[in-house]
Amino acid sequence: MGQKRNPSLPTTSAGRAFVRGGRGVLRGKQVKKTFNSIKITVLCDFMTIIFLRGTIGIGNLIEETNRILTEIRSESDPTEPDTNPNATYTLGPKISNWDTDRQNWLEGNPEFPSHVNGKSRVLLLTGSQPNPCDNPIGDHYLLKVIKNKIDYCRIHGIEIVYTMAHLDKELAGYWGKVPMIRRVMLSHPEAEWIWWMDSDALFTDMVFEIPLSKYTRTTIWPSTATLTYFLMRNHGSH
Repeated sequence: MGQKRNPSLPTTSAGRAFVRGGRGVLRGKQVKKTFNSIKITVLCDFMTIIFLRGTIGIGNLIEETNRILTEIRSESDPTEPDTNPNATYTLGPKISNWDTDRQNWLEGNPEFPSHVNGKSRVLLLTGSQPNPCDNPIGDHYLLKVIKNKIDYCRIHGIEIVYTMAHLDKELAGYWGKVPMIRRVMLSHPEAEWIWWMDSDALFTDMVFEIPLSKYTRTTIWPSTATLTYFLMRNHGSH
C-alpha cells in the first residue's frame, strides 16, 4: 500500500503559526527602527541646542528673539496722532508768484531749459507704497510695470521720477500723490509738464507720443482728471 499524504496545507494551524511568527518579527523590526529614528532626532535637537548655547549663548539667544519680535511689531502701522477735524488743511505755504519765480529761475539757470530740441520738457512721476505687496506676484508685476514706464521714457526722451515716499500723513492712499506732485513741481521748475501715472498703469503703445502742441491753452489733461494718469502744466500762463 502507498504512503498516506499529509493532509495539512499552508492554511492549516501549523501554517498560520508560521505566518503569525513572521509578522511578529517584521512588526518588531519596524518598532525598533522607529525607536532608533526617534533617538536620532532627539540627539540632533540636543546637539543643536548645545551648538547654539556655545555659539551665541542662551542669554544672547533670548535677546536675539526679543529683537526679532520688536522688529516685527515695529513694521505694523504706527498709531496716528489725533488731528483736529475743524482745522483748515493746507498742503504747505501759499505760493502766489510761481510763474514769475519760475521764469526768473529759468533765466538764471540756462543749463536747465524748459524746452529740449524744440519740445517741452516732460517729467513723468510715478510711485508705489514703501512696503512689499501682500502677494509676491504683486511685486513681480510692479517691477514689470515700472520697467515699461522706463522704456517708454527712454524712447521719447522723458525724465522719470519714481518715489515711495509718504509726505503727508493726512493724505494717505490714493491722495498721497497730491503732495508729491506739488513737491516735484516746485523742485523741478525746468519741467514744462508734470505727467502723473499710477503704479499699476502702463503703456500699451510704445510709439505713441502725446501731441503737446495741441494743448497750448490747457492746464491739465485730460480735463476730467481720472487720477490714474494726467498731465499738469507747471505754470499758469498759456
